[in-house]
This record gives sequence, structure tokens and C-alpha cells, in this order.
Amino acid sequence: IHRLDESSLQDSNQAADKRPYLLIGQGCIALDFVVSGLSSYIETGDRSFLALARSGDELVKSVEKAL
Repeated sequence: IHRLDESSLQDSNQAADKRPYLLIGQGCIALDFVVSGLSSYIETGDRSFLALARSGDELVKSVEKAL
């Protein structure tokens, strides 16, 4: 996820239309948020982390729609 984010940032610097690359970067950040929330849920069993991961999934879906 982090490599894709870095790659999209580098590519956006060279592209005439930066929007798709910036959206991909935002999607990577959202995916990282989801994975982190799920990891914390697995580690602790605290369902609030699961709720955060689900919220992050909604962000991912928003980015998908924007692309």
C-alpha cells in the first residue's frame, strides 16, 4: 500500500492531469487506515476498531467512485 502511494505521488508530479494519481494516493491512505483498524481489532478484540475499519472502507468506496 505504501509503495503504491509513493509511486502515485511521484507519477503525479510528472502528469498533466494529477487528479487520478492523487485519488489513488488518497485511496492508499484509506486502505492503510482499514488495515490498521482490522489489525487493532484482531489484536484487542475491541469492536470499536472494527467500526473504524468499516468507516475507512466507506472512504475507499468513495475514492473508487471518484475514479
